This record gives sequence, structure tokens and C-alpha cells, in this order.
Amino acid sequence: MVLVMDSVAAIQLIQTFSIEHNHSTVLQAIKGLLQLSWTVQITHVFREGNKVVDGLASIVSSRPLGRYIFMQPPDEVLRLLHNDKSGMA
Repeated sequence: MVLVMDSVAAIQLIQTFSIEHNHSTVLQAIKGLLQLSWTVQITHVFREGNKVVDGLASIVSSRPLGRYIFMQPPDEVLRLLHNDKSGMA
């Protein structure tokens, strides 16, 4: 499994987890998932390299922490997908 993130700071937090951090509950959950019997590679990609994921993150950032399942891509994401397909920056 490959975990791709556009935040170097988030990658560093996951790799150097500290129980004193103000997001320790989320970090502890991530660390627990990473310790399961699978191989996870954490890599960085610039935000510009994955605008669809960045768009989804922006959409859910104003919502409470949780899991969100979209049955259809939100309009904002459809625009990003269209731009990507047509080669627009």
C-alpha cells in the first residue's frame, strides 16, 4: 500500500509521533493502522501534482472529523478531473 500525501509536515508527524501532540488521537489511530500486517510506503507529492485529492481535502476540511463517502464526485472534483483530462494546469 502506498500512502501519498502533499504535506511534508504531516508525514513527519506520522513518522515521529508524540503523545503530547494536540492531534495525538488521530496520529495514534494512523500509527495503529500502519502497524498492521501490511507494508505501507509513505511518499510526498506536491499539491499541484494531485489536485483532485487536494480538492477533496478542501471540501471535507470544513466538516467534522469522520469518514465521508461520496456516491457521486462533488462538482468541484468533477471540474478538477475535467481540467486534468484536458491537460489544463
